[in-house]
Amino acid sequence: MVRMLLAALALSLGATGAWADRYSDCNSKDPERKIRGCTEIINRGSQENRKIRAIAYNSRGYAYFNKGEYDAAIADYTKAIELDPKDAIAYNNRGYAYLDKGEYDAAIADYTKAITINPKYALGYGNRCAAYNQKGKYDQAIADCTQAIKIAPNNPITYKNRGNAYYNKGEYDLAIADFTKAIDINPKYFNVLGGLSHTLLFVRDFAKALESADEAIALAPDEIWLHTNRAHALMFLGRVDEARALYLKHRGAKNVGGKGSWETVILDDFAELRKAGLTSPLMDEIEKKFTAG
Repeated sequence: MVRMLLAALALSLGATGAWADRYSDCNSKDPERKIRGCTEIINRGSQENRKIRAIAYNSRGYAYFNKGEYDAAIADYTKAIELDPKDAIAYNNRGYAYLDKGEYDAAIADYTKAITINPKYALGYGNRCAAYNQKGKYDQAIADCTQAIKIAPNNPITYKNRGNAYYNKGEYDLAIADFTKAIDINPKYFNVLGGLSHTLLFVRDFAKALESADEAIALAPDEIWLHTNRAHALMFLGRVDEARALYLKHRGAKNVGGKGSWETVILDDFAELRKAGLTSPLMDEIEKKFTAG
């Protein structure tokens, strides 16, 4: 949207030659090129109209965001908002940066502002849903994702986020329904297949849990965390030797799914499974091996 607006405004103002190139650079998908082009537009100051400058700040902020430079992104989005206070997209984008920084209250405030400006802004509701999930406010998350789905019913991310909220509430059947819908929309959504596999364990549908895990692994074989669900499903299906081999195969792996070592993830899963009444002698065996040092 930002790219199209900037291009349209540039054309309407008759940008040609070198300045047309600056607009093209600011529209680029390459972050460095985008930053360079947008910076040249921004540096023209009042020689550019406010709308162009606001879009340039927004576009440059998006480039900084994609580079993981969240503070720089937030600063640019803030300038975009100062220049165009009615731009719901700028508030939404700044909310993204706050969300990735873990500043959930600030993210929620920005998403709320975006929705206030544009009550039909499905992304605003969907993103606030994700922020509420991070805060543990699952009912608010479900309400926001449901509203987003009413406005834009074909976004798989929204179903995933609502499914996460249902999962965290222990409403596994509803979580499974949302994960399944997300996969129907995007069959290659391996993250959701992984979440579906994990959730199916808690409704004791171990065969489908294994099937979902295998589908996810086929799509993303290097995502080691997907193999945790496969190991659990094999264990509960009584295929103990296969499960044991898989638990031990990835021992020592680091940063598994962004949650820590393989051992940490497996032991955390065991604790969650036991809490749900799911146990196996293999869990005790693997736990002893992983905690023996």
